[in-house]
Amino acid sequence: MARDWVLIADDSEFMRMKLEQIVDSLGYEPLPAADGAAAIEAFKKNNPPIVMLDVEMPELSGVEVCRQIRELNAETHIIMVSSERHADIVEEAIEAGANDYVSKPFTADRLKAAFDRRYDAA
Repeated sequence: MARDWVLIADDSEFMRMKLEQIVDSLGYEPLPAADGAAAIEAFKKNNPPIVMLDVEMPELSGVEVCRQIRELNAETHIIMVSSERHADIVEEAIEAGANDYVSKPFTADRLKAAFDRRYDAA
């Protein structure tokens, strides 16, 4: 049975790998991207149902990536991943179309809850 893709966009290799491990353990197929531009390209190619975006990335911020993905697909579940100190940026991301956010540091249970809210909203 094919697993749903989850696009993971984070410029920190360590954080991407951590998120990939958790996403895989939750039964999804991780699709990593090292920056915002790579995330947009991967999204256009694969159209994953779930996208996880770091707020701060070089060139294109997570908020800008969120806006562009939302224009491409209104149904995609977008989860922002941010440190607590970026609460104002997370609010901007929600206004740009993000469905949810998870603050760093996070646990697998917190990520699972954000994934589960995808189905609660449907």
